[in-house]
Amino acid sequence: MSDFRSYHKNLDSEEKRINLSPFESHHLVGTNRARVGDSVVVFNGMGVEWDCVLEEADKRCARLEKLTIHQTARSPVCITLAIGIVKGKTFDIILRQATELGVSKIQPLLTGRTIVQLKDVTSKLDKWQGHLIEGCKQSGNAWLPELAPPVTFKTFLTNNHLESAGVLVDFFEKENVRPMDVASTKTEIENGSNVGKLKGMVIYGLYTLPQDIAKNLVIGILLAGLLSTVLPTDLGAAYLTNPWITYIGVTLVAIPLYVCSTGSIPIAFALMAAGVSPGATLVFLIAGPATNVATITTLVKILGRRTIAIYLTSIVLISWLSGFILDAYGSSLIGTVKAHHVELGTPSTIKILSGIGLIVMLVWTYLYPKIKTPIRNSSVEGLRSSTLRVDGMTCSHCGSSISKAVLKIPGVQTADADPTQNLVWIKGNGYDLNAIIKAVADAGFEYKGTV
Repeated sequence: MSDFRSYHKNLDSEEKRINLSPFESHHLVGTNRARVGDSVVVFNGMGVEWDCVLEEADKRCARLEKLTIHQTARSPVCITLAIGIVKGKTFDIILRQATELGVSKIQPLLTGRTIVQLKDVTSKLDKWQGHLIEGCKQSGNAWLPELAPPVTFKTFLTNNHLESAGVLVDFFEKENVRPMDVASTKTEIENGSNVGKLKGMVIYGLYTLPQDIAKNLVIGILLAGLLSTVLPTDLGAAYLTNPWITYIGVTLVAIPLYVCSTGSIPIAFALMAAGVSPGATLVFLIAGPATNVATITTLVKILGRRTIAIYLTSIVLISWLSGFILDAYGSSLIGTVKAHHVELGTPSTIKILSGIGLIVMLVWTYLYPKIKTPIRNSSVEGLRSSTLRVDGMTCSHCGSSISKAVLKIPGVQTADADPTQNLVWIKGNGYDLNAIIKAVADAGFEYKGTV
């Protein structure tokens, strides 16, 4: 049996030689490394196969000599696969594997959640046909499935009188749940009372904001305590007398290290307590949150080295200039703040109560999502429900931005974004999913598909 298979649409002619298309010639000679004298099976996708010998190994027009013809009957079991068009290479894989399994007809479906834009149906069908041919080559199947133009599911059911049919459903898909009952609705935004606004303010100040900063704040406090213990109080006077050397040293630490803006504040006070100049501390506050190794590595691949070099140079120069101005002209103001930090004595009652309140608030923001009964993402009152996966959300402000952008789309009644799961729950009637995806992109986030 031949190791090579090629496709040629017309094998019914009486000519004794076959000239392959440029694409098939390149695939046979260039990709598969076929050489003159090798055996090749050429099929037309309609059951006809010719055993051939490669006469001319040209990557642009390979020539084969016909030897023996074979006719393969089609399977009496006719299977039609009607499947919604999915994004990316997944649909291409489905087409190839369906061909290998012997499916007779493939009907692409345009569904309510179809993301793929079919601007040129003819070119898309040609691309899909190529994957069917690849499936025949891999499996040895002599019959290409019939590839129908995309239609809606309703049109498919209307035009096909199916004697027997089945629906394939993923019963093992995990349900996505919202951890909190904090849905954003148009009525809440447009008709919010003063009491509702006050309630929202309290929830944001005592729950939402602490939830965003809790982790980084705790890390920052722990690092600040460690630095206060390890670094000597006369570090600045002993080793950091030259401000520009201090700026360079702080920059070399701040750029590769990821420090959130919230967590960097306690660390900044610890550095000042050790004698680091206010200007050098400001360099750390600017360069630390703005850069880190992981972000730089990713952005280099996306934006290129030149853009990242300009970005880093701008960050460094602005931080150094700001630090120099602060050291030169803001010494009196910073001196007061520094003395206040160093001269802390026995904490007063109000400070103890404030510390306890902060600890309770941070613990509550960590435990509440775990003990709160989740709300399942189900359709109610006949509303259409969609769940989107969106990348780029890092805090509740990001979720709020997405919710506000989505709520502007006609037909959307509720929009609830959860940054911890990178999910957005939408309910309404008659909304355009493509318009929602565009709104998410315009808000600065990346749509990754429906769930």
